Amino acid sequence: MTHSLRRRLPLLLAVAGIWLLASDDARAHYPLFDLPGPIVEPKQPFDLDMSYGHFFLGDRYPAKRPEWVGVAAVGGRARDYTAAVTSTTDVVPRWRLHYTPRKPGDYVIGWHAGMFHEPPERRILDFCKVVLHARTPGGTQTGWDRALGSPMEILPLTRPYAIPVGSVFRGRLVRHVKPENGDRLRAEPMPDMVVEAEARSRPLPRRAAYLPNFRLSVKTDSDGEFAVTLPQKGWWMIAAATDGGPGQQGQSKILQRRAVLLVHVGETVWDTPDPEPELAEQLSQGEHDFSFTGTLRDCFAQLSSELGVVIQSREIELTRSVRIEHAKGTAAQVCDAVAFALGVAWRRADGAVVFYKA
Repeated sequence: MTHSLRRRLPLLLAVAGIWLLASDDARAHYPLFDLPGPIVEPKQPFDLDMSYGHFFLGDRYPAKRPEWVGVAAVGGRARDYTAAVTSTTDVVPRWRLHYTPRKPGDYVIGWHAGMFHEPPERRILDFCKVVLHARTPGGTQTGWDRALGSPMEILPLTRPYAIPVGSVFRGRLVRHVKPENGDRLRAEPMPDMVVEAEARSRPLPRRAAYLPNFRLSVKTDSDGEFAVTLPQKGWWMIAAATDGGPGQQGQSKILQRRAVLLVHVGETVWDTPDPEPELAEQLSQGEHDFSFTGTLRDCFAQLSSELGVVIQSREIELTRSVRIEHAKGTAAQVCDAVAFALGVAWRRADGAVVFYKA
């Protein structure tokens, strides 16, 4: 071995190792989506873009035009939007659905991507879906568990948005079959199947990562149900393929199927910073003993003076007579006791304590 080759050998081995790692991760490509947060505003349009790649690594590959795109709006069946899908002009084009939720509630969006070919011989049909929630006045959540009837589908048993970080997500993997008598589709459980979970990394990773260290893997039980803990905030891809998990995929020339469900973790009161930490700290301190008899308007005025905070009210009759006896504790505990006595709720908002009818 020449001196020059000996000097270059460590670098060549390092490059070869990186190439092998990258090629191993890239063997299984997944539908890759760019979409807004899980909670959108009614009558406000948004874009949902689809290509292929890896959720964690962030690379993208071109995809064929989807065979079917449908939206199950609030209280209705899935409507076909395939003709409305357009292509972007990126270097790696994406397929885009531009959609406007007309009413508050949950929207189930389905995406049949068509056949995708992975070298050397793997052929796979992808059936994807995501649930977006159009904000409702009372926070109503109905319809997130609806089935689209795709040939292979993950049915959420946990609401697939506003999931606290570190929570367990539960789902059920089924295949929909049509009976010979022509009745409605029947959902059959798919037991002993590998289900993978992978987070969309933000920011994108700056170094290569070993596949088991960023992709979770569990199996379905006899009823097709599974549970997986999601430790990071952001979008997660939950996927199951008929040819199994890493190491099993690509071993057969038979056309495979894969179900993909996108779920969103985080942005809940348990994992976001307190927007008013100073007021929260103030309400957690002190030792008060509050009593009052008179009109509710005067009660709130005296309570504001006692606690040293701004008191506001919404949709409460302030002229009625009230009696409060020995509401004791910190400022927050006094607010709890007063709200309980009045039969109302309270919250912190814009630097004030707000009592309101829930």
